[in-house]
Amino acid sequence: MADDEEESPWLKVGYYEILGVETTATPEEIKKAFRKRAMQCHPDKGGDQEEFKRVGEAKAVLMDPESRNFYDMYGEDGVAFLKGWKEAKPNQMLSKLGAGGICCFCCTNTICLLFLLLFPMLLCVKVADSTDWIWAFVFSPLFIIDAIVVALLCLWPLLPVSMARGDPLSSLKWDWLAQVLCLIVFQIFLCAKLDGTDMKWLLVLCPMYAFQGIGTSQAIWNCLPSQHAEASKLKKPGATCGYAVWILYNVLFQVLWWTLWVLLQMKLDKEIDISWWLVVMPAFLILVLWIFEATRSPVVASGDLDEKAYEQAIARWKGAVAVIIFVMIILAVCLAEGVSGFTMWVVLAPLYVIGGIFVCALCVTSVALCQKEKDLEEQGDECDWSESDTPRDTDPLNPSPRGEDRV
Repeated sequence: MADDEEESPWLKVGYYEILGVETTATPEEIKKAFRKRAMQCHPDKGGDQEEFKRVGEAKAVLMDPESRNFYDMYGEDGVAFLKGWKEAKPNQMLSKLGAGGICCFCCTNTICLLFLLLFPMLLCVKVADSTDWIWAFVFSPLFIIDAIVVALLCLWPLLPVSMARGDPLSSLKWDWLAQVLCLIVFQIFLCAKLDGTDMKWLLVLCPMYAFQGIGTSQAIWNCLPSQHAEASKLKKPGATCGYAVWILYNVLFQVLWWTLWVLLQMKLDKEIDISWWLVVMPAFLILVLWIFEATRSPVVASGDLDEKAYEQAIARWKGAVAVIIFVMIILAVCLAEGVSGFTMWVVLAPLYVIGGIFVCALCVTSVALCQKEKDLEEQGDECDWSESDTPRDTDPLNPSPRGEDRV
């Protein structure tokens, strides 16, 4: 069948040409041309089956704006790339890497994780051991990560997926980029403050106020009726209880965040004299809401079971991260309140524990994938015996690859 399709002359005819329309044709013109060509080449009326199939492909591609943009820019290879991009599954991608690729994937992720843990390690050495490092050196791993994130956000519109949409700048996450830049400025101000610069904490936390302002604007956008309808389809927390509850749910998040930043700034500037437990109380409530969201069963718009499984895995990781942050905040408050026996190493211990568990999970997953790859190769070797003239179900020396016929 594949050879027949390759030999078909209709595969060499472009989509616009086979429909008989211009490249500037409107969707209505494409529909009209498709009906006309489909009537002419329908197999029931003596037409060519391959031509009829090609006409259907042309209509399907050209009627979808995204697929049409890919076809106009990259041809049919671009359409195939788009389809593969949308249908790509992490487990399928890993299975195609082979045993060596899976091991490389595991090592790469382990190295990235160790690099992410470099900042808390330097922080512990700086605070607990009172070294004379400047704070910019301690924050250097974060600065490198910030640069990588900014580069990825800026390069995203230049990817083929974004370029083929006609307006690559529309795919740029302006809000994400602005928030990352706010975080970078905050880190710079924080390093200057910790190194002894005479700055008030209000100025240091100004970038975080801007960061939260962007988050508030996103929350306002989510409160629009159209966004609530979309959230209701996906059964997001708060959206299924009505429009009013959805608005209150988003407002509650923003109130808690703003309260946390204001209390933190006033406590550091010694404008209020309250316990650190009261200062971080909004953070505890935010984490409780995050854990609540993690326990909700995610609903995927596409209905893809694999995608739903990935969403469930991500939700579990979010819940685990929320619990770890919850514990770390408790330990940090104990350290700030002067409880004996608490050091920076104790505060960040849960982070090292979860990092070790993640590395173990990567190793176990890699071993399982390698074993699966080995089993598939062995099954493939057994399948080679199927070329024998002896039927498989009557040959005791030629069992089925899955062992169904074994006693």
